[in-house]
Amino acid sequence: MIGWAQGTCDLGGFHLEAPREAGFLAWFDPDGAVAGARSFTADQPIHASIAAAPGGDGIVAGHFVRTLDLGAGAMQARGETDAFLARLDARGALRWQRQFSGADKQQIFDVAVAPAGEIAIVGTYRDGALDLGTGPMPDRGRTDIFVASFTLDGAPRWARSYGDDNERWATSIAVDAAGCIAIGGSVESPLDLGDGVVARDARSSSIGWVAKLDSKGRALWARAFASIRHPHRIHDLAMGPDGGVAGQIALGDATLTGSAFFSDVVVARSGEILVHGSHVVTTDEGNALHRDLATYFQTFDSQGAARSTRVVRDIDEAAVGHAIALDSRGRLITVGAFKGTLDFGMGAMTTRPGRHEYAMFLAALMP
Repeated sequence: MIGWAQGTCDLGGFHLEAPREAGFLAWFDPDGAVAGARSFTADQPIHASIAAAPGGDGIVAGHFVRTLDLGAGAMQARGETDAFLARLDARGALRWQRQFSGADKQQIFDVAVAPAGEIAIVGTYRDGALDLGTGPMPDRGRTDIFVASFTLDGAPRWARSYGDDNERWATSIAVDAAGCIAIGGSVESPLDLGDGVVARDARSSSIGWVAKLDSKGRALWARAFASIRHPHRIHDLAMGPDGGVAGQIALGDATLTGSAFFSDVVVARSGEILVHGSHVVTTDEGNALHRDLATYFQTFDSQGAARSTRVVRDIDEAAVGHAIALDSRGRLITVGAFKGTLDFGMGAMTTRPGRHEYAMFLAALMP
C-alpha cells in the first residue's frame, strides 16, 4: 500500500520516522504481518495510485507539487503539478521512473496493469500540450483527458487525449484479461472518444461517464449517467472476469442514509460487485445534530442489484475507507483511516493521542 504520514509511523513492528510529512510504501504477507516499508520525500502530500505488476513489482503513478524523490534524486515540477509513473520492486526499491511536465497541470489519477504486463494510466492536463513519449497531445482549451499505455519497462506504447473548451475529468481506469481498458470520470458536455463513440446525456450539465477501449486505445462503447438535480461522477471502476465493467455510480436499494462517498470497487470471480466507501451518519443528540463518518461495504449481484450492506461505524469520531482489493483466498483487503475507536468484529482498535489523532487501518475480511 501507499500512503502519507508525519512523525513516527508504526506499521506493526516496523517503524518509519518522518520528521516532517512524508510518503511511504509498505508491503504485508497474506496474514497481514508487515514485511517491510520505506519512506519517500515530497514537498507536499502527493496524489498516488498503486497497482500490482507480474512478478510482484508495484507500479505507482500520480502527481506532485514542487519536488518528489522516490529514491533516484528529486524530480522538480516544471508546472503547478507534474505527473509521474514509476516501477518498484517487491521491496520498494525503484527500478525506473518517468516524469511528465507541461505549462500548468499534469495529473495522473489512476493506474492499472494488464495480466500481460502492459501499464495503463488515465488523468488530465491543462494550459499546454502534454507529451507522454508518443508526441505532443494538443491543448484544446480547458482541462483535457488523456489515457495512455506503457510497457512494463516504461516505454510508451500509445496515448490518446480528448477535450474541448469545457471541463473534463477522467479519474479511474481498469483492465481485463484481454488488455481492454475501462475509463471513467465526469464531463460538462458530450465526450467524443473518436471511432464514432460519444458519451452524452442531455439531462444535466455535469454527467458521469464510463467508456471501454480496446488494447490499442480505440473506443468500443461509452455510457453516460446524469440526473436533473444532482451531478453524477464516476470515482472508480473494476473489470469483471468476462470484461464487464462495474463503476461507483449509485447504491441502488442499499440502506445507507446521508451523503455517500465512494472510495473503491472490485468484482469477485463469482461476478459479485463489492463497493467500499464512507458516508455521513447524522444522529440527534438533544439540542444538536451530530455528524460523523462511517465506512461501509456494499455487495451487488452481477446484474447490479443491491444485496447486503455492512456499515462499520467508528464509535467516537470518523472512519474513512480508501481502497479495497480481493486476494487469492477470496478475502476482502481494505485500507483506510479512522479517529477514535474502530471495530471490524475482531477487537477494537483505538487511535493514540496526537496532533492529527488519525490512524490507518488494514484489514482482511470475508466478503
